[in-house]
Amino acid sequence: ATVNEPSDQITAQLIDQMKIEEIPRDAITYRNAIVASNDASAIIHFLQMAGDDIGGQVIKHQKSSGAGTKGPHDLTYVYNAALSTAPLQSNFKRFKQGLQLMHDNKVAANSETLVHLINALGECGMSKTILEILERLHDNYDDLEGKMEPIQLTDDIGISFADWSTPRLDTSHYVAAIKSCLLRNKLEDARAILALMRDHGIPPTSECLENFAFTYAQ
Repeated sequence: ATVNEPSDQITAQLIDQMKIEEIPRDAITYRNAIVASNDASAIIHFLQMAGDDIGGQVIKHQKSSGAGTKGPHDLTYVYNAALSTAPLQSNFKRFKQGLQLMHDNKVAANSETLVHLINALGECGMSKTILEILERLHDNYDDLEGKMEPIQLTDDIGISFADWSTPRLDTSHYVAAIKSCLLRNKLEDARAILALMRDHGIPPTSECLENFAFTYAQ
């Protein structure tokens, strides 16, 4: 990935200068660089920088303390910030690149990561893939009695989730999926997700029902 925009080049130079002067960089440093950018290529570049920089700090910390680390060293926080940005949400090829980096660097995916994936699929007109993801994640969790194992989500996503556990589905994922479909007038898909939500034993939230009511009122 390259950095072409002048503002992004300045940001990258500032981070490099911080390294030279041995000024600590953490997840907040890279999160701020990412959310300030409007260029997908630069966002991917900052993710790569964060992986090299923070990843090395985490390994060093773990070796010295014998424990994991969270908070400002949390790369999940950085990746989720990137996956939520408009340049990646509106370009699924770039979004998938960010998700693949997350997987390859063995950065833990969490509930928020899955929400961003659902939103990106909706933004790119892939609402049927959202339904497939919800079905497969639920079936996978159910079949293994709560013990999640890596799975290949869908052919559309095309990412191997080997050695990368997926987060357990919760209400927020169904709500995000329904909202994403309704925003794009995919009523049939939204109704199918609502039915799936009920089949999975999760009562529809007031937000879900309000979103349906608002769509039908238009």
